[in-house]
Amino acid sequence: MWAAPREIRGYLDSIRSELYGERDYFKAARRSSKSKGKGVSRSHHEVGPLKILNDSVKHLMHKFKNLEEPFLRYPPSRKEMDMEKSEPSLRAEYSDMSLGLRYIWLRTKPELISLANDVTRIQMRRVAFDTGSVLA
Repeated sequence: MWAAPREIRGYLDSIRSELYGERDYFKAARRSSKSKGKGVSRSHHEVGPLKILNDSVKHLMHKFKNLEEPFLRYPPSRKEMDMEKSEPSLRAEYSDMSLGLRYIWLRTKPELISLANDVTRIQMRRVAFDTGSVLA
C-alpha cells in the first residue's frame, strides 16, 4: 500500500506509452496500405487482421482512460480530449496519493495488469502478422 504512488506512475505510464505506440503503428500501417493500393484493391488477408487489431487497441485505450481517470491531477476537459485525439501527450500529471486513492488503486491494479497483458498480446499478434507478411 505504501508503494502505491510509484506503482501507479509506473503502470500507467508504461501502459500509456505502449498503447500510443501501437496506435501510431496502426495509423502508419493504414496510411501505407492506402498509398500502396491506389487503383488496386487490397486483399482481406492484408488489411483485415490489422483492422481487427486496430479496433482492439481503440477499445483498450478507452478502457485505459476510464481506469486512469481517478488518478489524474486534472481531469481532461472536452478541449483537451479533442486535442489528445490529434496530438497525444505521453506525460500525465497524477494527483497526490490520499488514502482513498490508495484504496482505488488496490481495486484497480488487477484490471490494469490484465490490460497490460492484453496490450502485450496485441503486440505479439502484430509482430507475428508483420513477420508473416514479410516472409510471404
